[in-house]
Amino acid sequence: MATYTRVFPGRPDQVAHMRHWAEHCLSCPALDTPIPDDTVASAVLLISEAATNAIRHTRSGQPGGEVGIYIRLSESCVSVVIGDDGAPTRPHLRDHGPLAEDGRGLALMEAFADDWNACPAPDSGIIFRLDVPQAPRLRLVSGCERAGWQP
Repeated sequence: MATYTRVFPGRPDQVAHMRHWAEHCLSCPALDTPIPDDTVASAVLLISEAATNAIRHTRSGQPGGEVGIYIRLSESCVSVVIGDDGAPTRPHLRDHGPLAEDGRGLALMEAFADDWNACPAPDSGIIFRLDVPQAPRLRLVSGCERAGWQP
């Protein structure tokens, strides 16, 4: 298991830094089995969306605001918390039309995350989990076993 934590200034120009940092954390060789590329890409997308929402819709986007990111990796899942400085309301899914320029962050969360939730104040933010697909376990068969000989 590996954990990573970092706090970023709550400014739009920091979202790219958040993405790069998260991708580095998720791609590092801290685990015996690497996180699959598609799981890394999904996590980075969701971190970017949640951080952008935190900056646009919470006090994190005000002067001096911050966005905290906590990532926990295990062989079976990626768990992420995007903490913000709070807002008067909890985030919720909304139905936006196909031509809307915003409002898809939580819909992406719903589509890609295996589980997610919005945390109420005082621990305001978004938490999500992505399950890591397990590679099939192969059993090595010796030449003797193929020939029918059992040790």
